[in-house]
Amino acid sequence: MLEAHAWSKEFIDEGCFGDEKDELEAAVLERKVRSRFIPFQYIAHSNVNDYFTFDPGVRRDTGPLIFQAYHDDFDLAAWLLDEAPDVSGCTFDLEEHLRWVLRECLEEGKWGRS
Repeated sequence: MLEAHAWSKEFIDEGCFGDEKDELEAAVLERKVRSRFIPFQYIAHSNVNDYFTFDPGVRRDTGPLIFQAYHDDFDLAAWLLDEAPDVSGCTFDLEEHLRWVLRECLEEGKWGRS
């Protein structure tokens, strides 16, 4: 998990956003936001380094935000730094997360932010 998280941060550093000033600024912001993530579980239906993560930067009384972090989602910073991010496809409760994962495994579905 930690290797996947380190790779994800390196991937952002390698200029995947582009070389223009605004693109480099977006990459720096994305890297900064991703550095606060605490990955804890691979996403089973993905064959790349995608994982479920805690984001302690976005919390509620029940805990930190839990969501799916995709390796090629370059809008995480924009989404999480929004004044009121749409977290309707996420949870702040680990027990609820585990129930969702188990249910989706049994139903071969998918949950979370699209």
